[in-house]
Amino acid sequence: MLRIVEAAQANDFTYIAIGQHFLYGDLRWLQPVPLLARLAAEVGPDVRLVTQIMIAPLYHPVLLAEEIATLDVVTEGRLVFGAGLGYRPEEFGYLDVPFAQRAARMDESLELMQQLWTQDEVDFHGRFWTLEQVKPHLKPVQSPYPPIWIGGHSLAGARRAGRYGDAYACPPETPVDEAAERYAAVKAGFDARGKAFGP
Repeated sequence: MLRIVEAAQANDFTYIAIGQHFLYGDLRWLQPVPLLARLAAEVGPDVRLVTQIMIAPLYHPVLLAEEIATLDVVTEGRLVFGAGLGYRPEEFGYLDVPFAQRAARMDESLELMQQLWTQDEVDFHGRFWTLEQVKPHLKPVQSPYPPIWIGGHSLAGARRAGRYGDAYACPPETPVDEAAERYAAVKAGFDARGKAFGP
């Protein structure tokens, strides 16, 4: 990994990204939060570090919010938080999270994490998680929080990016016409939030 990162910087790459899987069989997959924390010491100040993507529904949102806030501190505000639903049912089974609930869990998690990153006191009553008058002790360096990239293989994922994200991570195998449809859905979501679409 260190050799890859060194080569990337020598060739003017500005993003270092690592995805996530659990119990992945013959392929070793390092977990993104500790790995990016280690790589933060190896990259220049113009390089962004990206969790591309973390399987958000597998986490309790308090744990994930504090992990991401910590990583934003460690990277000195150079983190991009990439999150997605996940697509391997077995990973959900390993961690005892119902696969059919992953979309609802992700939406609720994103709502709660954004509150934990921006509010001095949080009172949250959702379908999966409840917090009453908690006082977050850890905020990201970036304001209001690191950019959120939402990955997804479906139009619903693009709509989620429009509702909650700052960008949509479109899978590279997506046909051009489907990619155009998805980015139109992202733009519609951004428009509804009064958020600019594009660079």
